[in-house]
Amino acid sequence: MSKLFAAVILACNEQEVLPRLLDSIADVAELYISVDEASTDQTEAIAHQYTEHVYTHNLAAAPGGWAEVRNGLQERAEEASALDWFAWLDPDEWLAEGKAGLTRVFAKAEELKRTGLMVRMVDIPAGAEPGVRGATWQNCKFFKRGQRFARRRHEHLPVGEPRATCLQLVIHHQKLQRQDVQERCAALKTDLAALQEDWHEWHDMRAAYYLGEAFLQSGDVPTAMLWFQQGLTLPETIAGARSQLHAGEFAGHRKLRNYEDAVRATHARWACDWRDGRDCAWQLGSVAADESQYDAAEYWFRTVLAMPETDPGLNQVLSSSPVELANFGLAFTFARRGKLTEAHNYLRVAERFGPRPEYQALRAQLVEAVKQSG
Repeated sequence: MSKLFAAVILACNEQEVLPRLLDSIADVAELYISVDEASTDQTEAIAHQYTEHVYTHNLAAAPGGWAEVRNGLQERAEEASALDWFAWLDPDEWLAEGKAGLTRVFAKAEELKRTGLMVRMVDIPAGAEPGVRGATWQNCKFFKRGQRFARRRHEHLPVGEPRATCLQLVIHHQKLQRQDVQERCAALKTDLAALQEDWHEWHDMRAAYYLGEAFLQSGDVPTAMLWFQQGLTLPETIAGARSQLHAGEFAGHRKLRNYEDAVRATHARWACDWRDGRDCAWQLGSVAADESQYDAAEYWFRTVLAMPETDPGLNQVLSSSPVELANFGLAFTFARRGKLTEAHNYLRVAERFGPRPEYQALRAQLVEAVKQSG
């Protein structure tokens, strides 16, 4: 198969996952890989097995951070490649679906004069079997030559470029594979000084969202809410940011027990993107359960289970987390109303997704309730 795009990949200590990515695209992509000088495993040797285009970079010494080193690799790739389309890929990702239709997709994007492709990302926990819960979102992973990245942290392609949405292209993602990655991500999300630098530099929705999330995680809910609200006053320059901000609003209002405001935030999120419908229905059910309105909670949790799959390319890829949580929500509401058999049946379904402390706690309550009922 002829090469259809050039993949630009930054790597550091990725020997466990890099082959999976490269195997998924080697037949359709030219490979351009830059290995961090801090890498200590066999990442560079593996890269050389797949391509002659292997370079090095030093992220720690780059004033422009991620954008600088990624742009450096992009420039080298454009010098060496005659292709028009490029892909921004991380070593813990791999192309899962849609490869067979790439030629048609690129041709359509050219016809529409689009400079980027928004594809469906699916975050699957490391080592998970098919059918486990996962998160899904859209991201611009394919783009035409000449574009450059911005932001020292959370690098992004330029905003305002005309992009096409192609959910048939599915990229699997495993962000938290190793302890060092988990620690780095956690540190980044809680580094308020760095996040505020991003805000002053970019002053956009996504920067406000990251700050709101950081304050929400630290327990300063009122400040978090101010950032979410500030973000919602800005133009949407990054796809999905408005929906994220409304989701942040919901979480904050729920923590503050402002249930009417939580419901309004959920409806606003649903209006932003109908694909969020399942998660929004679960949020409405959870608010009703918080207020002990168990009939309403049951209605919304059943709505989650009745809603069709909204992402056609994801059949057999994952079970949406709202489905798991809706089953637990139904178990909880039936338990509160003394309907133990129904509670047991829905809890059993939720438990199939994996063990959770709240599931074990409810299971213990049901066992005790059965004993007391004789």
